[in-house]
Amino acid sequence: MSRTQRLQSGSNVVQAKIQFPVVSKLQGPPKLITLTSVLATLGVLALAACNDAGKPGPLTTTRPNVTSSTTTSSPALSAPASPSGMATVTCSSARAVPPGEGSSTDLVVGPLLYPGFDHGYNLTMNPPNQDGVRFFKVGTHLVNGSVVTVSVAPEAKAYAGIKTETGSAAGFTTVTYESCPGSQNGSVWWVGGFVLTGRPSGCLPLDIQVKGEATPRRTVIPLGTRDCQ
Repeated sequence: MSRTQRLQSGSNVVQAKIQFPVVSKLQGPPKLITLTSVLATLGVLALAACNDAGKPGPLTTTRPNVTSSTTTSSPALSAPASPSGMATVTCSSARAVPPGEGSSTDLVVGPLLYPGFDHGYNLTMNPPNQDGVRFFKVGTHLVNGSVVTVSVAPEAKAYAGIKTETGSAAGFTTVTYESCPGSQNGSVWWVGGFVLTGRPSGCLPLDIQVKGEATPRRTVIPLGTRDCQ
């Protein structure tokens, strides 16, 4: 055979299906695997790999960070509190007044007494809170066996209040004080005072109704000023 014939013969071999004997240890006679089947198998594997690469990953519950372009405005400031309502304080929340306590500067209205409030003597005040309410601390003294109702006069109800030990910071417009039984000698007093909203000082008109009297008594107390007389 010439060289050319051998090359052609070899080329025919390549173009033909090549069969390789494979001996299987698990099954019977040897099986023949063709080159075409091998290439087909490799193609299927490559296609499967491409498909797997294109599949989306597992879903997650993590939410993306989203920056909003909407401007958040600050909450609006609440309007200043106003004095309102009525309250009653009784013997159960009162303290006994020590015997002999008293001063010529006390403001006395019947059985009721405000220490140091006569002629503007008491100028003590606290700084206003964030709502513009200024508190003037003073105890309310009352002779035992008495009941007195103190009301802010109508012309001052918009800005003044009566403060008790508990209750709104802006105070009440009317407070009734019920002392201990008359069988107990002396007087009692309650924690409290007066409040002004939106002003640093003033002359506060009060209507004081003593139980058993026909008409209330009008008095004016000075809060942070001596100019009420």
